[in-house]
Amino acid sequence: MLRRHLVFVVMAVVLAVHAPPASAGTIVWSKGGSIWAMNDDGTMPRVLIPVSAAAGMSTLQNPGVGPAGTTVTFEGSTKANQVSRLGLCGTFPYQYSCTTFHFGFNATGVYRWTGGGAVERLTGAPAYCFDCTASSVAPEPRGDGAIVSAFHQCQGFLDTGTYTCVGAVKSTSGQAYPACTDLPDEPSPNPVSPAQLVYAGCTSGGNDALVVTGPDRAGEHVVGCDDAEQTDPSWSAAGDQIVAAEGGTDPGLWVYGAANTACFAGALRHAVVAPSGVTFASPRFAGSRIIFESQGELWSVPATCDTCAFPGAATQLTTGGDNRDPAWTAGSLPPGIAVPVPPGGGATGTDPAAGSGAGGGVTGVVDVTKPVLGLTASSRQRILRQRRSVLLKVRSSEAAALTVTGTIVVPGKDPKLSTVRRSLTAGKTVTIRITLSASALRAVRRAWSRRRSAVAVLKLTLRDRAQNTTRKTSRIALRR
Repeated sequence: MLRRHLVFVVMAVVLAVHAPPASAGTIVWSKGGSIWAMNDDGTMPRVLIPVSAAAGMSTLQNPGVGPAGTTVTFEGSTKANQVSRLGLCGTFPYQYSCTTFHFGFNATGVYRWTGGGAVERLTGAPAYCFDCTASSVAPEPRGDGAIVSAFHQCQGFLDTGTYTCVGAVKSTSGQAYPACTDLPDEPSPNPVSPAQLVYAGCTSGGNDALVVTGPDRAGEHVVGCDDAEQTDPSWSAAGDQIVAAEGGTDPGLWVYGAANTACFAGALRHAVVAPSGVTFASPRFAGSRIIFESQGELWSVPATCDTCAFPGAATQLTTGGDNRDPAWTAGSLPPGIAVPVPPGGGATGTDPAAGSGAGGGVTGVVDVTKPVLGLTASSRQRILRQRRSVLLKVRSSEAAALTVTGTIVVPGKDPKLSTVRRSLTAGKTVTIRITLSASALRAVRRAWSRRRSAVAVLKLTLRDRAQNTTRKTSRIALRR
């Protein structure tokens, strides 16, 4: 069962593939760097906490919500202190190719939002560290008001070629949760017994394990194992079952009895079977349903599922791609933090990304989240081997229109490149080919004959349906 694949989530339109059950609670999830909420039947999506509410952060994600719905926790991340050492590219055979970086102390921190007030950062302020990354991740509120989260710190890679990492599970109540020697991940508190929690990332007898524990390891026991690490476990409302996403030989959603005490023994159920090549993440009990993420969308299935097929037995709650990190509460959430309606946003302030389908027309909310543009391009390209073309691989976090313009910097007049326009599907990587005109190729060859450089300067503009715009520039040295 495969380790989870993190997907950045942006919802453009909310529709139901099957008729969903009547709404009985609220889903909180991540979309485009902000925290969103909707009814758990997929209707009435709205911005709950915009990224602007957490000063200095570039992304908000991984929300958790308390049983009463009055407290929402989430991660805030920044790259402000990022350190890169591209000079080490290829130095070590096992090094990530040309992407050596660290983000510093508290690069990701825990936030709390209670009762509709301002957000509060519970982690120390981000700070520069040349050779380390330290983050507090996956926060969840306990029923008694405390918050649990995982802490990870890694250092050493830039100068030694290897990482040294440590991890722990923390609580704002001061209670200690000693963790295994592996990095613990995604602690989740029991709604019935708040001091008890489950987390992933440990091993038992060589198998990856889910561990239930209390403070100072009180009542610690293994409830389930697998051939690869389970991800993002969570509890049923009664505190007697735990659901987790798994990959490997039997992928899908598995439900374990919280009283299990050994690997592959006790109560266990393969709730939803993942088809080949499909992964699940972030499952949550939601009343009589289980909600989860797959293929960039949020889905729900009956909580009683036993080897249910996907997607046949599932209800799709979102469309548009890049929806992730769902949490659920039966309580009623406070109103979201206001997002200003920009000029031209419409008299009612309707979210232009919501459309007119189920969940559209959310008064007072506007999609102000910029699409995330992923760009891969070699810093040097042999254009004659590429049919006299410059190649880019691009990926958008949401459905968006891409425009690529550029020039070639050579001695004399810089020739312009042809403009390329493409419509991008959320989460799908596409290859962009920019073919040099005959005149541009002659200018490049003249530069080569004079032993001068020729550099393509490309400007990329990505615009989503709400007209939010992201821009990037790429410089590529052209070679024979």
